[in-house]
Amino acid sequence: MNRSVRDSLVFGYEHLNESIELPDPDDRHVVAAAIHSGSERIITFNMKDFPASRTLSAQGLTQTVLILTQYSLAI
Repeated sequence: MNRSVRDSLVFGYEHLNESIELPDPDDRHVVAAAIHSGSERIITFNMKDFPASRTLSAQGLTQTVLILTQYSLAI
C-alpha cells in the first residue's frame, strides 16, 4: 500500500486497540489507526463491522460512494 500511496502507513496506534469495541475485534486496529491519524472516515466494503455510532463520528463510505462523491464535486 505504501508504494501506491506514500505515507499511508500509520504507526503508534496500538495503545488504542483495547478501548475500541466492534462487532469483529480483529478490525479494532483499523479504527485505532484512523483515530490516531486524525482520519475523518473509514473507507470500506465491510460496513457491518464498522457501525458509525461506535467508530468515528463521521460516516463510513463504500469505495463506490466515495468515487461518486468525488466525481460529483469535480463537475
